[in-house]
Amino acid sequence: MSQQDGLKVVEHGGGIEGFNTFLTYVPERRIAVVVLSNVNGSAPEAMSSQLLDVVRGKPVILPTERKPVPIAAKDLTKFVGVYDVEPNFALIIAVKGDSLTVQGPGDPATPLMYQGIKDGHARFFVPEANAEIEFIPDAAGTVTSLVLHQSGDHPAKKR
Repeated sequence: MSQQDGLKVVEHGGGIEGFNTFLTYVPERRIAVVVLSNVNGSAPEAMSSQLLDVVRGKPVILPTERKPVPIAAKDLTKFVGVYDVEPNFALIIAVKGDSLTVQGPGDPATPLMYQGIKDGHARFFVPEANAEIEFIPDAAGTVTSLVLHQSGDHPAKKR
């Protein structure tokens, strides 16, 4: 269960050799999205999330439509840190070359694509996970938290 724009969202996925499913239900709006697939992978979950956005009138941007926005390498260090999404799940944001990477527990570091500033917050796209990371600054401009936008909104405080 997660929250999206203040609404409770119940989700469940499953599968067996060559068949995957994903169900998304928003009880307050009586919206149900069911995705059935005969392809292994995370496509049903991503499709369910996007279909829910369509039903709710929110724009859907496909990963192939995303284009990187330039950002100076010196500006990347303010995002670096460990962010606790859940008690046993943290994201490590690091600089590699002229870009940022994100790494979850047991996963390899994945490059982030800078998307620019939206509503005063820097946003990066994770192409491999079809997720967005929004960095939240405090009143002084120091990044103190982030929100992982992937099948819901998952806030995380910086350690």
